[in-house]
Amino acid sequence: MSMSCPNQKRHDRQVRDNRPTFLVCYDYGAGGIWGLVQARSKEEVVDLYPELDVITPGALPEWMTENWYRHEYAKHLGQEHDIKGAPWGLLSAVLDARREDESRRGPDRRAFLVGIGDARSGEGAWVFVRARSEIEIRNRYPNLTVVHGKPDWAAQAAETRIANEAIELDAIPGVLPVEQNGPPPIS
Repeated sequence: MSMSCPNQKRHDRQVRDNRPTFLVCYDYGAGGIWGLVQARSKEEVVDLYPELDVITPGALPEWMTENWYRHEYAKHLGQEHDIKGAPWGLLSAVLDARREDESRRGPDRRAFLVGIGDARSGEGAWVFVRARSEIEIRNRYPNLTVVHGKPDWAAQAAETRIANEAIELDAIPGVLPVEQNGPPPIS
């Protein structure tokens, strides 16, 4: 995985158009990788890279100050990722993790915290689900929220809950009020 811009001159030309630049974070569980992505909209970023959290000035996470946002944004200026360009650095890390997730089978699949409600407080209905990837969950159940990392309210005994209570993806409709896209996959 390349962590530096592969062709700085070409990169400089690509990011000079009128698309907005978004601060993003790839939360891989034990930490996060921050960067800037240029795209037509926040939705374009989320559609292509649903694993990324897109941070906008008007909707900062509770823990983030305006100063922290401005500092992190400024730190990555000149290294913007073009959503239409070849992936490198942060976007390569996301794609590598996606390929690894999609190759997992059986008990090796990751457990994701998914639900409906307020992810910051834990209010609503939440459950751990075993799936190959976050994309698999989002494609099947678009109205569910997939939580990145472990919020404080879910961290207590989370490992035990994941091991003992994680349900299969096909069991979600029996547990949460969901809208499902298309028929369940044939195993």
